[in-house]
Amino acid sequence: MKKSIFSIVLFILILTSKVYARENTMIDVRIGTSNGVETLKARDNIVIKDRNNYVIERLRTNEVEVRVSGLDLIIKGYETLEFDSEQVMISSESDEIIYKNSTYRGSIRFGIDGSKINIINNLDMDDYLKGVLPKEMGASFPREALKAQAVASRSFAMTNINKHKSEGFNLCNTTHCQVYGGKSAENNLINEIVEETRGEYVYYNGRVAETVFHSNNGGYMESAKNAWGSEIPYLISKKDNYSTNTVNSNWKLEYSLNDMGNKLKAAGVNVGNLKDIRVVSTNNSGRVDKLEVSGSNKTEVINAVKFRSALGNNNFKSTYFTVNGESVSGGSSYDLYVEDGYGNEKIKSSSIYVQGYSSLEKINLDDIYLEGQVKNSNSNKPTANTSGKIVIDGKGFGHGVGMSQYGAKKMAEEGFNYKEILRHYYDGTEIY
Repeated sequence: MKKSIFSIVLFILILTSKVYARENTMIDVRIGTSNGVETLKARDNIVIKDRNNYVIERLRTNEVEVRVSGLDLIIKGYETLEFDSEQVMISSESDEIIYKNSTYRGSIRFGIDGSKINIINNLDMDDYLKGVLPKEMGASFPREALKAQAVASRSFAMTNINKHKSEGFNLCNTTHCQVYGGKSAENNLINEIVEETRGEYVYYNGRVAETVFHSNNGGYMESAKNAWGSEIPYLISKKDNYSTNTVNSNWKLEYSLNDMGNKLKAAGVNVGNLKDIRVVSTNNSGRVDKLEVSGSNKTEVINAVKFRSALGNNNFKSTYFTVNGESVSGGSSYDLYVEDGYGNEKIKSSSIYVQGYSSLEKINLDDIYLEGQVKNSNSNKPTANTSGKIVIDGKGFGHGVGMSQYGAKKMAEEGFNYKEILRHYYDGTEIY
């Protein structure tokens, strides 16, 4: 028989501060998907709760089989119960539940999203962070760096709380949101750090900031505008000496033309047999914007994000790199030559002057557009790759926007506190 859920909700009007309200934020984190049948366990008796966290059924068992049938949730343990799957959550007397050998604080519910069944962990924001920090930074980092990560992760979670709203939950447990491992991933030191910073957020102009972070920026922070096209005043490009001479600040990769060509082809960049790769433009942080991919069939210009993705984001760590020791600065893609009776001569200055009616007018090369036929001289074409390999020298790991985790580590080692670290990486922000 299907049980109806009756709950009496007492509404008490209290004047509370904004910080207090944030302290008690409950969030839904997807921790997996299901084919419709799952086993959940606990160290004590399992309880069934409604979506307001009120206990509606106490079971005399610590293990149940849960089956989703249409919109119904059938729970088999000491007895068989049936509920509306969208209205109940499964937890235990100790407010912990075991799913696939991992322990999670709070409750687990089953969310139906079309033909997909999502396994969702409902828990307090700071309990969530206790399962995030060991995965995103690790207890070996200095205390002040960990505190900076705790506040950054809390702020990021709050500003992205509706990232998966259309799918019926708030955040996922992967790098798409933040890596989350539940109570099984927790560490005593990190739990202390989370409690010490409880309720603290990074703010810009009174609103919680979008505190993105990454492993290492290679010595120069990337702006949100360069990375994603959005102008965010506290996510700017600037030098960061704290992210040099440390983990992931420099790296090197070597590919054969055949190996790189196959990887690019698999990503949809098919120029025939790969002949060469050339950087044609960079942005103001020094990161590559576009590359020219030359092959036996054609030449194609692609953006660096696609190029990195084709070669694998974990191995090809960033878009801050040079190819075969050559790069282009300032975004200029081509050199300009003038031709006279003796041949071609390259213009080496960053600007030229044009004689006007009464004076010389300065024109930057970046502002020049050529129309009509462009004459090439064989002597000035890029030299073909004759080595049969591509050598990449790179800097940093990740998108480079916001806080560099290894930069935060070095700052903490040099005596900066967590608020100073956060203000360095999120320009013009406040922490409270």
